[in-house]
Amino acid sequence: MPFLQTMLTGQKANRILQTLFVSFFILFILFLFDSQNVFAGVVIGEKCSPTAKCDPNLVCAAPAIGEQEICLGLTGATGCTSNASCAIGNICKNTVCVNDQGAGSASTLRLGEESTDIRVQINRVINIFLSFLAIIGVTLIIYAGIMWATAGGNDEQVGKARKTMIAAAIGLVIIAVAWTIISYVINLGGSIS
Repeated sequence: MPFLQTMLTGQKANRILQTLFVSFFILFILFLFDSQNVFAGVVIGEKCSPTAKCDPNLVCAAPAIGEQEICLGLTGATGCTSNASCAIGNICKNTVCVNDQGAGSASTLRLGEESTDIRVQINRVINIFLSFLAIIGVTLIIYAGIMWATAGGNDEQVGKARKTMIAAAIGLVIIAVAWTIISYVINLGGSIS
């Protein structure tokens, strides 16, 4: 330690501290004002004008007659939050504007729902059922814990609580294994077809 104290005294210490401070300050500024964000154009959903041009893959247009012009996403534009943030003829799917092949229009016109694979519907029903069973299992574990905590030294009640807790834990393991097997089979069926 005495070596460091003599080395970092006086002007050397000040110069090192100044250099460190300036370095961290520059890194902070670079991190805070990322060049990609600072020099980028106007992004999806923000107001645009002839001086505030939209990013590439975006078009400056009014979403409806009489409204302020905003940047709307063309096909392939990322960052959309709803169909309203994409240009006419596109819909927002997983934060990317894609061509509307009729599914978006059909649902807004109430002409029908998007067609989904039957495996997706079966998977949803099974997930809801297994989630319900998991909630029951966790509730049983909590119940057994309360029984154990309030047993007050009664060996019979402690034994009953222990059996309930073990049975609930085994049930949760069976539920997890069942969910894994069912998800694998459904995904395997999707890859085969």
